[in-house]
Formats: sequence, C-alpha cells, structure tokens
Amino acid sequence: MTIRQSLNKILADKNFQLLEDRLNQESIFHILNVQKREVTHSAFVAWLLNPSASHGMNFKPLKSFLLQACGLTMEAVKNQYISSNHEFIDIIALDKIDFNMVQVQTEFALNNKRRMDILGSITQNDEDRVPILIIEYKVEAKETNQQTKEYSSWAKKQPKYLGKYDPIHIYLVPDNNDESEPADPFVIMDYDEFNKWLIHLNNFEKTSQAEFLISEFRSCLRKQEYMMDEKIERLIENIKDSNRDEISMLSEAKYNDLDVEVKNSIRIHQKGLERLEVFMPNKASKGTSEFIKFVKHSIGEKISKEQWKFNSTSGCLAAKNMNFSIKLKSLNEELSKIYLQFWMERPSNERGILKLEIAGGGSQLKETRVKLANSLREYLNKVDGVEQGREGSGIVIYRALNFPGVKSLEDDTEENVIKFKECLIQAINSIIEAASEEKLNRWMDNELQKNINI
Repeated sequence: MTIRQSLNKILADKNFQLLEDRLNQESIFHILNVQKREVTHSAFVAWLLNPSASHGMNFKPLKSFLLQACGLTMEAVKNQYISSNHEFIDIIALDKIDFNMVQVQTEFALNNKRRMDILGSITQNDEDRVPILIIEYKVEAKETNQQTKEYSSWAKKQPKYLGKYDPIHIYLVPDNNDESEPADPFVIMDYDEFNKWLIHLNNFEKTSQAEFLISEFRSCLRKQEYMMDEKIERLIENIKDSNRDEISMLSEAKYNDLDVEVKNSIRIHQKGLERLEVFMPNKASKGTSEFIKFVKHSIGEKISKEQWKFNSTSGCLAAKNMNFSIKLKSLNEELSKIYLQFWMERPSNERGILKLEIAGGGSQLKETRVKLANSLREYLNKVDGVEQGREGSGIVIYRALNFPGVKSLEDDTEENVIKFKECLIQAINSIIEAASEEKLNRWMDNELQKNINI
C-alpha cells in the first residue's frame, strides 16, 4: 500500500469525517481568539454570577454556585485539605442572604494594586464591604507570587457576614493535580466540577443570548486538554482500530518525499491527523509540541506498550497505565474514572514539569485519589532529582525542569529540544527509575485495594 492509498483510506473513514466535524466546531471564544484569556473567562463567569446582569436568571446562578462551593468547602475541611479554624458561610447561612443585594466584580483592586479575579460582596452600612465569595480563576497559568495568600489576608481584615462567617474561597483551575498549591483556605474547583455548575444552569429560564453563550463557553472548556471529550476519544479509537497500518505508514513517512497533492491534503486535514499522531514536521502550533513529541518518543522506548496507552493529542503528554485502570474497574466500575499516568505539558515561561500522578474522578473521588497517591508515593524508589508530590494532592512524583529562553509557543522548536536534550533524557530516566514498572505492578498487587473504600 502506498502513502497516497493510506491517506485516502483514512480520509474515507466515516469516523474520521465525524472527528473533523467535531474538531472544527469552534466556539465564539475560539473565533475571537480568547479561549484561553483569563480576563475574558472571569468576566463571563462574573456576568453569570451577577444577579442584576442581563442573563434573565436573576440570583439563581449565584446561589447555585455558592451551594456547590459550600459543599466543596465542607468536604475540604472534613478531609483536612484546608484548616478548620474558620467558620465559613455554610448552606444554612446562605438562606439568610438577600442575593439581590450581592455585588459581583471582576479585577477588584486591592491596596497593593494586585487584582482579584472575581469578588462577590454585600455592602453593609453604606460603606463596609462584606466579602462572601472570592474566586481566583486559572486557564493555564499556575499560582504565582502568592496571589491567593494575599487575597486571603485581605479577606481576614474585612467585616464578616453576620459578624462571624468567613467568605468562601475558590481556586478555579483546569486540573486539580496542579503542583502549585493555593493558600489556605482556598478550595480547588476543577473544570469537571465547574462544568457541573454550568450544566445545572440549564434548569433555569434564561435569555436566548445567555443560553447561546453558556453553550459556547462549555464548548470552549471541552476543547481544553484538561477536559476529556468522550465522543472525540471514541472516534479516535475507532479510527485507529480500522486504520492501524495506514496510520503507522503515514507517521513514519518523510514529509519532504511526499508529492505535492499528498502534502496539500495533509495540510487540509492536519487537525484530525494530529489527533491520530500524524504530524507535519518542524511545525510549532497549539496542537504540536516538539518537546512533547521528543518526551513521548523517549518514554515510549522505556515503558511497555502493553501496560501504557498514550493520549492522542500532541500539545501535552499523557501516558495512562492500563493495568491500574483494569484493576480499579474490577473493584468498582465508578473507580474506572481514576487513572495513573505520566503527564507533561509543553514548556512555557522557561519551565516544565514531568510527573507521575493519579488523576481523574472529580471531587467525588478525591479522597480515594489522594489516598492512592499517598500510598504509592511512599512505595516508590528515592532517586536524586525526583521530588515527591505534596500531601493531599494526586501528584506522586515529579521532576521540575528549567528551559532558559523557552518562554512561548514560538520557542517550542526542534532546535531548542536538541539544546535541552540531555536535560530531558536525564529527567525521563530518573522518573522511570523511580517508578519502575516492576515497582508499580507490585504496589498494585499488594497495596491498591487496601487504600480503597468500597
């Protein structure tokens, strides 16, 4: 079979056509190129939370969000993820709030000029500001310069609701396994949990504008690498099952040897082909990372293909351990939402991190996820340069990497990969040494079930 015939067979696959349709469904946020702009996200969320906004839902989104945030906060206190020396607004206290009196602001300036993403407050005695909700919203950036610590310190100095209740502090972030930790008493709300609130808004009567924008916003979040689009993943698996040899042939082809028509077709169908791990060479785009391509190839040479399954995206590395998933599923179907994986995002701001983590399952399974991570963390080998994840997180071990000069997408090049090749190989070797397959399998056989409450 020729390269042209292989490409034709893939393009003729109905599942590939459906995949392209799904990938090309860009939201209004993508069209305006603000899909990862935190200020835009925060402004939209604040608009939904604002009782006097034009969405037509009055205070219902705000009350719904606070109810969900209260539940997360109570769970965090119970599991000692945050300190218990606070008396937070709870659901009973919420019943006393006149939500129509709540003001929701974005970019609220503190005395030191730092700006809080979203603040919900009630004005008391015509001047005192009583905070009831503080949200730090992250799209990609990590916690920096102790932002949340300063917001928490500011809140402590403000009047308390009903004279005794501390505001709810929410750290809204794509991945609840981020190695950066918000200051106490911020509670992590990941995108999966956040999406539940957005879905709940379907229960409320609203304007057609609000209905459209919420749908577009959810579509925008689904395209983030942190949120799995199950329909896309099923399509990819079906395409790979039907075209395994053809995909392999295309992946190994030398782009410069292809004829003009084939090159043109690859460019036209590039987005879908990249999800099948067929990449155009030397291309820096949001979907392709030279660093990730190198790390994926290098790790792939050191781990068993039978035990590990790589993700289909090229902007980040996710290699999931299939033995772990099979064993969890055999214990409880619900636990199959939790997975053990090697993870790395493309470098940015001169840094990167390669980690082994236990992720997935949302807030409902966080306690199980953390128990498993704590157990595995103590079980693995101690290796120089490999750090242990913090208690209470799903990160088991990680290796922090510095890439001087690699600041943005334009720096994610093959030249820079070559420059930092030794550093990358050293990191990969140390992580694999610490988390050998033999050690992981022994832990799964001997310790896995002990840390699960069924």
